Amino acid sequence: MLLDALPGESLYKTAVRNALSDDDLAELASEPPQGHGRWSHTDLLLADIIDRLGVVGWALHAYEKPPEPYHRPGIVRRRRGRSNPAIKAQIAEIAREHAELHGYSLDDPPT
Repeated sequence: MLLDALPGESLYKTAVRNALSDDDLAELASEPPQGHGRWSHTDLLLADIIDRLGVVGWALHAYEKPPEPYHRPGIVRRRRGRSNPAIKAQIAEIAREHAELHGYSLDDPPT
């Protein structure tokens, strides 16, 4: 099961293809594909390049906000929801402690 999840260009999958006869390969090729398969390393690198170019475009003010990352298979995008009040309280406490430690007020942060 784990070996089936390897990318098509992996050494294992290449060795399996090389061990099959031409008739066996033709039979496998005639079967419809199941699912979409994994992305190769090259595909992942290209998606990373797309993301980085988007950030460069945003930094050069070509976009008003940072672009969404290019969709990769198997990664579910999560929408930003409402923030957790407990986390907000914890962040406020850390900010208050930092202000006390460094001698400033949160109403008048240092410049």
